[in-house]
Amino acid sequence: DSPILNIDSVPANLENMQENKKFGKINLVENNSLPEIVFNLIKEIYVSPGKKELADCLLTGIIVHTGNFNKNLTAGIFELSATLMKSGANLKIILSRMIESMKLKH
Repeated sequence: DSPILNIDSVPANLENMQENKKFGKINLVENNSLPEIVFNLIKEIYVSPGKKELADCLLTGIIVHTGNFNKNLTAGIFELSATLMKSGANLKIILSRMIESMKLKH
């Protein structure tokens, strides 16, 4: 078992804003997108059976963070996106679901 998964009720603070107040017992503040921070945190356990669902979630976060790959772009964003797509994340399906969700809100 990974020690990351055994943390019970410990406030964790994952943030990409440098002015963060570091309110958690665990504070991880990096100059990366939140999907990159989460992936770097869990990459050792990323080989789990549900990795396609996790890849979909992280790629969705990247799409939101980058405004559909129009801003905040780095080589790391593209590398992580490729890794997630190789793990089963489907960019086309994610985008169509996001568009459908936006239509439902309006």
